[in-house]
Amino acid sequence: MRRTAGSQPKKEDSKVIEAGDLRLDCESRRLFILNKEVNLTAKEFDVLELLVKNPNKFTGIIVGVIAVLILLVIFIILLIKKIVKKVKSRKMKK
Repeated sequence: MRRTAGSQPKKEDSKVIEAGDLRLDCESRRLFILNKEVNLTAKEFDVLELLVKNPNKFTGIIVGVIAVLILLVIFIILLIKKIVKKVKSRKMKK
C-alpha cells in the first residue's frame, strides 16, 4: 500500500518557529517568550500557530476588519446626525 502526500506528516508542522523573542514549538505545542514558557489553551495555540505561519493573511484580515470598523463608525455618525436633526425639527414645531 502506498502512502499519499496527504497521509505523511508535513515537515513544517514539526519544526520550531522563531520570531524575535517568540519561539513556537509546533511538535510539542509549546510557546516560549524570552525563553519562558507561556501556557496556552489548545485553541489559543492553534490561532497563534496559524498567525505565525501565515503573517500575510493575518495582515489582510486586520486590514479588512479595520475597513469594516471604519464603515461602521461612519454609519453610526450619520445615524446620530439624522436623529439629532429629527429631534431639533420636533422641538421647533412645539
